[in-house]
Amino acid sequence: MEIYFNPYPSPAQSAGQALACAVGAADALLRLQKQIDQVNTISEEGYTLTEFVLFCQGDIGQYFQTLLASASPTDKRKLIGLMRTFGKGERIVDIDANNWVVCNLGIEAPILAHAAKMGAVALTIPTSAGWDIDCINFVGRTESLQNIWGQANLTALHNHYLASLQNVHARFSAQFNAVYCTGALSTAPNKKDWDSYKFFIQMERAKKSNFDVDDNLIKNVGRTKHGVLLELRCYGAGWRIFFVCTATKELVIGGFYQKGTGTDRGQNKEIENAITRINNHA
Repeated sequence: MEIYFNPYPSPAQSAGQALACAVGAADALLRLQKQIDQVNTISEEGYTLTEFVLFCQGDIGQYFQTLLASASPTDKRKLIGLMRTFGKGERIVDIDANNWVVCNLGIEAPILAHAAKMGAVALTIPTSAGWDIDCINFVGRTESLQNIWGQANLTALHNHYLASLQNVHARFSAQFNAVYCTGALSTAPNKKDWDSYKFFIQMERAKKSNFDVDDNLIKNVGRTKHGVLLELRCYGAGWRIFFVCTATKELVIGGFYQKGTGTDRGQNKEIENAITRINNHA
């Protein structure tokens, strides 16, 4: 499950209110993590959890370190867990500009709109009124965004996770205008691992760069009758996605391979298989 940090609430009226809000959100996230296999956290560069102003003393904004100093040992463990979870997460820049406005708040929220488009969820520290809601909606939009904020009942979030897991192939296809060649998914990892292996994040990065070959994120590994065979590199677990970006910006997925689980010959064989699948694709 991908969880985006919500940087839009205003500072709390007091340190005590800020502490209660932060601990509530941290506790809800901790309980959710016990129910699901994997979470990936994402923040907008410059608007991260540790840069979030929780409350003010005079005109000076106060951050998480201030809360830690006054928190009980139990609360401190929860807050540190929250900081670590987001501290090791992704940072994204150049969020698509949009004018999606959060219902009842009148706030334009590009990172939340992006999260909704990605089928992700939000984490909110509800230091100002209106953010302690289970689902964030947008004016004039059908898309909505599940929200972790400190609620006791996590059923909707767990159900969202299960549905997202089952629909991962369709989500990927819809988000990137992708089709799977016959046999391509036979080489793919388990559905539950697509988010943790960062398939969505990496393909989104490649899309923003117009799938330009840079021999880092994207590599040219062959030719097919539909165009150049590209390799998307998903570092960490070493997965590779072999695909073609057609003239109409349709992605034709030919196969998957996990680096480090075999020899170079095995990877070359999977490249050949991907080329064959794509060539046979109508």
